[in-house]
Amino acid sequence: MSAAEGSDSDRAAALIMASFADVAMNGLIAYAIRVPDLTALKALFIAERGPLYEFASKIYFAKAIHIIGKDTTNNLEVIRNVRNTFAHAIADIDFDTSEISRACNRLILYNEHVSLSNRLKFGLACDIIYQRALHLLFTRQLSGSLSEKLFDSPLLP
Repeated sequence: MSAAEGSDSDRAAALIMASFADVAMNGLIAYAIRVPDLTALKALFIAERGPLYEFASKIYFAKAIHIIGKDTTNNLEVIRNVRNTFAHAIADIDFDTSEISRACNRLILYNEHVSLSNRLKFGLACDIIYQRALHLLFTRQLSGSLSEKLFDSPLLP
């Protein structure tokens, strides 16, 4: 994350930071549905018309199978919208542009983070999702039916 946070271009920073959340979703979903091999993984996430190629599809699917909760869903939607705004804006925009600023203020973070700059809030939200996903993927031990566990408690709140 530090490279994106140190970048001069808010556009580049937004795209790079959002990619961390996107990759985290790939890992969580692949883990939750037990993707059997690299071929299946590529077909789901990498093939241009794969069912989970789009970031929005990953968010909707993860919410549908209960691996993310409402706060993570909210933050992922904000991240997706900010990323798309930066990616498709013709005008020169930054994290202080009113539309981006309003979006960053919708991120659900801890109280001590409300005074951070919009760029840092956005980066923190992306990093929290990425770090939590990594932690879960490396440490979570599930027993019994995976779907029952996921319906009782999302992997990310």
